[in-house]
Amino acid sequence: MDTHSTDAIDIAFPTRRGHVGRKQEMEARKIVSLQPWLIQAIQDYRFEARITTESEAIRQLIIKGLAAEGRPVEPPAKAT
Repeated sequence: MDTHSTDAIDIAFPTRRGHVGRKQEMEARKIVSLQPWLIQAIQDYRFEARITTESEAIRQLIIKGLAAEGRPVEPPAKAT
C-alpha cells in the first residue's frame, strides 16, 4: 500500500494494559448523529458484552442488525 494513499487506514490501538493490539484496516470513517437513548443503549451493550471500544460495539451491532434483517455479512477472506 502506498504510504500516502487515503483509500485505507492501518491503525494500531492500545489494549487495556497499554500494549499495542492487532492492526485493523479501515476503509472509511462515518459520522452519525444519535439520540441520547440510542447512545445509552450502545453503551449498555458495550458494557454487558465487555467490548473494549465504542466503535467495535457499533460495528458488532451493525453486523447483528444486518443479519437479523436477512442480510448477513462477513469480512472478506484474507489474501495469503
